[in-house]
Order: sequence, then structure tokens, then C-alpha cells
Amino acid sequence: MQAIHHQKGMATILLVLLIGISVMLITASVAKTLTSKKDASVAAHAQTNAQLMGWAGVSAFREYLLQQGKINVSKVADLHGKTLPLRYEANSKEIIAQNIRVSGCTAPGTTCVVTADISSNNMTAKAATTIQAVYELTVKNGQVTALQENLALNFTGTTFMSGTEIKAETPNSQVTLNVDGNTSIQAGFKTRNISQLTINSTGDVIIDCSTTRCGNTKIDINARGNVHITNPGNFGEINAKGWVKLQTGVNAENISSLSRVHLALNSTAKTIQAQGEVEIAEGSSVQNIYSNDKVILRTNAKANTIQTHGAVSVSIFSKVYGNIESGKQVDISNSEVTGDVKAYDYVDLDTNAKVNGSVYAKGLNTISLTNNVAVRLSTSWIGKNVYANKNLRLLDGLIGKDIEGSVYLTGEVIGIKSGIKGSVNEKQKIVPGLDFTIPRTVDTALISQRIDDKMNFSTKVDVRVYKYDANYIFTKKNGISYIYLNYLQNKSTNITYLYQDNKQYAVAANGTKTLVSERGFAIGDYSYGGKKYIGAICLTASNGTCTSPIISYLPRISVGKTLGVDNDYDYLAGVNTWHIRTTSEASPLDNAAFAPGIFYFEGKLILTGHTRTGTFTNTFLAEEDIDAVALSPYIYSPYNVLRNGSAALICDRPYKTVTGTTISGAPLTQPATESNRYLTPTNLCKSANEFAYRMGQDASGNSLMVTIDGTAVKKLDLGYVALMSNRVIRVGTCAQVYGDVYARSTVESSSGCSSGPSIVGAISTQGKPPYTNTIQQQNTFGAGSNIVVPRSEFIAPSNKGSTAPSSGSTVENVLLKWSKYI
Repeated sequence: MQAIHHQKGMATILLVLLIGISVMLITASVAKTLTSKKDASVAAHAQTNAQLMGWAGVSAFREYLLQQGKINVSKVADLHGKTLPLRYEANSKEIIAQNIRVSGCTAPGTTCVVTADISSNNMTAKAATTIQAVYELTVKNGQVTALQENLALNFTGTTFMSGTEIKAETPNSQVTLNVDGNTSIQAGFKTRNISQLTINSTGDVIIDCSTTRCGNTKIDINARGNVHITNPGNFGEINAKGWVKLQTGVNAENISSLSRVHLALNSTAKTIQAQGEVEIAEGSSVQNIYSNDKVILRTNAKANTIQTHGAVSVSIFSKVYGNIESGKQVDISNSEVTGDVKAYDYVDLDTNAKVNGSVYAKGLNTISLTNNVAVRLSTSWIGKNVYANKNLRLLDGLIGKDIEGSVYLTGEVIGIKSGIKGSVNEKQKIVPGLDFTIPRTVDTALISQRIDDKMNFSTKVDVRVYKYDANYIFTKKNGISYIYLNYLQNKSTNITYLYQDNKQYAVAANGTKTLVSERGFAIGDYSYGGKKYIGAICLTASNGTCTSPIISYLPRISVGKTLGVDNDYDYLAGVNTWHIRTTSEASPLDNAAFAPGIFYFEGKLILTGHTRTGTFTNTFLAEEDIDAVALSPYIYSPYNVLRNGSAALICDRPYKTVTGTTISGAPLTQPATESNRYLTPTNLCKSANEFAYRMGQDASGNSLMVTIDGTAVKKLDLGYVALMSNRVIRVGTCAQVYGDVYARSTVESSSGCSSGPSIVGAISTQGKPPYTNTIQQQNTFGAGSNIVVPRSEFIAPSNKGSTAPSSGSTVENVLLKWSKYI
């Protein structure tokens, strides 16, 4: 089989693929796509020759992936790190797929995502462009299921959302919202690109989306408490151990309750199953009602079928389009039933009641009607026959025909018999048709089990179990003066630094481990370009200035002081709080405010952005609160830098000054600097340009476990994590968090600008009281807050919802998930 680097045959295949692509179709497709995702100017720019070539390359590479994948999925995996020429005309045109990155695709059933930069260069026109494209492959062997994004959000404690938007980067994504407590979704809540939202709550669920219709997303609800929904929305399955109430234009599919169900004000449902009373009122309608208790239809209510072991009351211009079967009595007034009415007790038709079918009444309990009457009519009408044990009473026979058919009674007719059009059969020993039973009861055990099966979720959060996975460790005793380094390699010296037993070690390239210090490394001042700056990492310091060679840097080069205060960090010992900020100068993604990696703090952490852009490319772990509010910091977890950059931003990041000037080689400082780039986090990085994705696994790929509160849980891969706190996490103003968020207590989000803060990733809280053992906080997402389902490559395996399994070793389909110009 031809290897990937034998490109002669491959080029022929790709050339044929390219010839078959219609430029007009591509132009139309590009314009349509970019109109929805870019502004009009970008759409117009797409008409240039170079960009048309680029999009042709995007399509050709998709077809190539499909062809190679049909041979074997391993052919796709082998593309990782390769550069593939798609088309070349000497001194004229070339199209290249480069920076190819393959995630998964290693075995049957795995997720398979391919990212590539498609570069086109029209040398004649002196025009070029690069498009970054992400493809998702469907791997098959027999049954195959296309993958959907499915993110789980886990909250413990009361969770409140008002004016919040849950949206997804990929259309038709699914979200599971697990709440161990009460759930309140209020005015302004909406969704975007979400096909289904499932709410699992151990408490009550209260929803009032006001005018937004909750984004028209289908919402399923499973609750151990009550469910109360007000104002329109698109609701699917609703299962509750408590009562369910829908009012004001709420549409649902199926409702199951171990208590009562009430629909009002033009609400609808297909099927209701309830242990308790069911009431349908004020223009509401249901197709099928099954209950173990009373059923009430009033004020223009509608139903197709009613089957209950309780009584039935239909009144005030209501209508049943099918049959009524009742284990007790049926009362109908000023309403209509198009089918039959069957009752274990009696049937009472009053004031313009109308039954188009027949009436069956066993008359087991007729005390309420007196005179042993099982069926009574008052200015009402029956279209067919009456079958009853005991008596039939007619109150208005002189007005017209009350019964169009015949009557069969064990008793007799009380009233004027001329109101009966058919035959009158009284004092019968056996009346036909009265051996009916109520065949379908509500299976309460099944409903209860269905709900309990959805409650198998719990969240355990404790940053302390991840302390020895952090790269930069800040302790109370050291404040900001000293720091421990862990799983960090100096590429210039090949020394790797480790933190073990609260001590600092250095491991040489030959494996020799040496104790460096029990206190860690100093963070001191240094001189560069004739000026004094802060943030150097060195072994020794005097009066805050490094006196030994500089290993690396904590912030960027040339961060100074303002009025004697360090610009980008400080520590307040009295309140055990670290301030990490980017106030010196704006920090874009390729020149983030601090060294890349995982930061750990033995206290509270306050993150502050910049009036322009303040970017961090870190995982932040704190034993107390984390506040990411002021000046809207942008926080990218290490793996999330792949959104707009490469793994080299974490694994091989060069030094730059705060103004963005790249420093060639080691900076000329006093004391001397031993490295020409930031320290590399070895537990995050496989190579200079590739992440390892193995922090949560052992050498064999099995999940590692950690123990939290006496429970063994799967260890997280911290590369996906942006924030983790043992207390409360607050995200506000316009802060943007790309990565997962974990809080041992709760998460709070509030907006201070038009776009609002965003958390692009999973959120999990344990709900522990943060400050005392008795006062529990709420998870609160205020107006303007955004929760975003990321693309699949940024969802940790532990946070993905369930998907139908797929297996095999060949590729059935290649889907272009998204693309952008870079």
C-alpha cells in the first residue's frame, strides 16, 4: 500500500478531485456560509482567485480524507504532523494542507477530528490565503452513528438563570443540565444552536422564559420535585415526582407525574400520566389523559381520550374528541364528548351537555344523585344508547329527544319516557356492556424509576488533589516572593523541575535528581536594557532582586512597577489573596500575560484583564475564591489555545516584551538568563507543537483515579480546565473563559456589558457552603451571561454526554465542522 510520502499517485488523485469542483458552486457556497458567519466585506473578499483556490483545497482535502479513511482509519491517523501538497503548478499556483492535527482516530469507536491549515498561493496574481478547517469523521463497522456535541453541566445547590443564554459553537448540539437541588430558569433565558436541553433536577424546576420561548429548543425535564412552567416554550418529556403545572401557551409532549398535573391558559400536551389529579383549563388541550385520580376539564379545555380510576368533570364549553373511562363518576355540563362515556359510578349530564356516543354506568355509588340514579340528564343529549345499573332520570323530556338511541337498565326511567327515541328496556337482570374495566393504570413505579435513572450524577471538586499536577505553585508562606516549579523543563539546559514533598527538585537530562531548595525559587527583579523590571525566576535573591542566573520568567519581559507596586501581580497576606493581572500592556493570545501552564494558589485569586485585551493561557487552581471580573480577562485553558493558535504557545513559547517585541535568543539581562523561551509544561506537552492529552490516564491509557471526600472519581485532564476553586468562582463584566470551570461551592456570573461574560466549556459545582458549614450559596447566572458548548475537540471526555456507540476501522463520512480564515 502506498505510503503517505509517496506523493506522485496521490497528487493525481487530488488533481482529479479538484477538477470536478465547480467554481460557481464554490463561490455560491462560500457566499452563503460567510454571509451568516462573517460580515459582507469578507464575503466579497472570498471572490478573489486565491480564496477560491483555498476553498477548493478545503473540499479536496475532505475527499482525500474520505478516500484514505475508507482504506483504513489508521491512514487518517498517520497524517498527523504531515504536510500534504494538494496542487502544484510551477511558478503559478499551489495548494497545500499543512499543520495537520489528528485527534482520536486510533481505534474503532473513537472520536475522529482532523484540523488542517489549507494554504493557497496564486503566484501569478500575487495573492494568497490560508483557511483553517476542522473535519469530523464518522468511523464505522456495521452500525454507525454521526456524532453530536453533547455537553454535561453539573450543579449542586439551587441554580438560577435569568437572561442567560446557553448556546453552542456547533449547530444541533445537546446539553444536559444536572442540578442536585432546585432549578430556576427565568425571564430572558434563551438558547442558540441547541437542538435539545435535558434538565435533571433532584428538587423543583421553575421555568418562566417570558417572551424568549426559551430559544425554541426542545427541553426535557426530569425532577424529583415539582415542575412549574409559565409562558411559551418547546418542551418534550416532563417527568416529575411532584406536581406539574403548565400555564400561558406552554407546549409539551408527554407529562408523567407522581402527583397532580395542571394545564392552563392555552397550554398543550400529547399524553399525561398522573398519579394525582389532572386539570386542563382555559383553552388548554391534551390528546390523551391517564390518571389514578380525578380529571377536570373546564373553560374551553380539550382532550382526545380520558382514562382514569378517579372521577371526571367536563364543564364550560370543553370538549372530549374521544372516549371517557372513569373508575368513579362523570359530570359533564355545557360541554361535548364525541365518543362514549363509561363510569364505574354514575354519569350526570347537565345544562347543554352532549355525548355523541353511548353512556355506560355501573352505578356502584349513586348516593350523590339520589333515587338510585346511575345516569341523569338535564337539558342535555345522548346520541346513542344508555346502559346502566339502577335508574335513569330525565328532567326535560317535554323539550325534545334526550336520547337518540335505546336504554338498557336494571332499574327504571324516572321522568318522561318520550324523551327517548329508541326502545326502553327496564328492570333487566343483566345489562350488556357493563363488564368493562379500566385497562390502563398509571405505573407509578415505572415513572419513579425513570426519574431516578436520570439522577445518577454527582460532582466532587477539590483542587488540593491536583496540587502536585500544577506547574507553578504559590504557597501562603512564600506569598509572591517564592514559587515552586513542577513538571517544567528548561529546554536550554534540559533540566526538569519537580515539586515533591513540599520541596523543590531538579532532574538533569541523565535522570539525576537533586534537591534545589525547600522554599522553591525566588521571584525577583532584574535589569534589561538599562531598566529594572519584575518577574524573574531565580534561585537566590537579595532585597527582592535576583542574585543568581535567571531560569525563566513568570510574566512577560519588561513588566515594571507603578509607584513602587509590581504591575502584574501582588499578594495580600492579611487576606491571603493573590492578584494576577495584565495591566502593564494589552496581552493578546500570542503574548499572554503570564508563563503558560497550570497555576496553583493556596488562597484566593483575583484575575484582572486590560482595558483592551488581557489574555491568560493557563489553568488556574485556587483553594479559596476565584474572581475573574475586573477589566474582563480572557482566559484560555492550555488546550483551548488551539482555537486561534498552536500548541507551541504552551509548549514552545518564545520570550516577548510587553509591547510584543520578540526576543531572539536569551534576553540580555542582569543577572544572565539561561533560557531563550518559557519553561515547557511536560505534563501538558508531547512535543514543541503537540499536546499530550494524557494527564488523566496512565501509561496504558486507563483512567487514573483521585479520592475526594472519600469517593474515588476519575482524574481530570487539567489541560481542558480554565478555573477550579475550592470556594466560589465569579465570572463577570465581559470576561471570556475558554475551558472547563469547577467549583467546590458555586459559580456566579453577571454581565457588565452588552455582550456579557462567557464560559465556553463544561461547568461543575459541588455546592459545599463556602464560608460556614451552614450557609449554602446559589449558582447564579444573571442577565447577559453565556454558557457555550464548545466544539468536540475542546470537550473533555469526562464532560461529554452520552452518544450512540460507533465502532469499526474505516471511515463512512467526513463532515466539515467549521472553517475560518487565518
